[in-house]
Amino acid sequence: MEQKIKEIRVTLDGLKQLTESLKPYQKVIFDLSAIPKEQDTINFVKTFFDSPYSFIDSKQQDKNYNAITIIPGERYTCKAIDSLELSKMWLGKCLKELGTTNPYPESKNPNNEIIEPTADRAGIDDMLEAGKPAYDYGEFTHIQKVKYLRAEIEKVEIQLKDLSKKGFGLNTGFAYTHLYDSLKYCIESGMFLGLELSRCRETENK
Repeated sequence: MEQKIKEIRVTLDGLKQLTESLKPYQKVIFDLSAIPKEQDTINFVKTFFDSPYSFIDSKQQDKNYNAITIIPGERYTCKAIDSLELSKMWLGKCLKELGTTNPYPESKNPNNEIIEPTADRAGIDDMLEAGKPAYDYGEFTHIQKVKYLRAEIEKVEIQLKDLSKKGFGLNTGFAYTHLYDSLKYCIESGMFLGLELSRCRETENK
């Protein structure tokens, strides 16, 4: 049971990393006449995509960028990332209830500055299914990547449901409760990516 939970944690970590790598589809409208003459048009536009911000609010837009419209691109992917992380973390709590050794023994010790590495991290082989040449994730469009991630998240959901059916027996504390917490956030992450698909469709139609 514990080994299976650790394997699922690695998968969730990989899916989180892939979701973090998404470049949300954005629709940008520029009035070229508003771009300063001394600036190159391509570099002017590129500054917005290099920015850590995915959009400019309407007040700032009216004040500083009168002719520019940028549609938000990260709201739902950020929520999906949080949900995947929480799903993995609740499985960690589940392992604790099952008596697994704590991977972070120094995390509550203020007498030193030791920070243990994140447990159950995924490598590239864990993030993408091996032996599936049809899945060239790197060549996918943003929408294709979101669909791929939703399909993989659904597989994890099924695994978590299977675990819940097996049960944990007696004397396992809140392990069962934490498993359901993990399942909830796993399902939620797929829902947020579904909203991301809707956002892409609505953006395309504007």
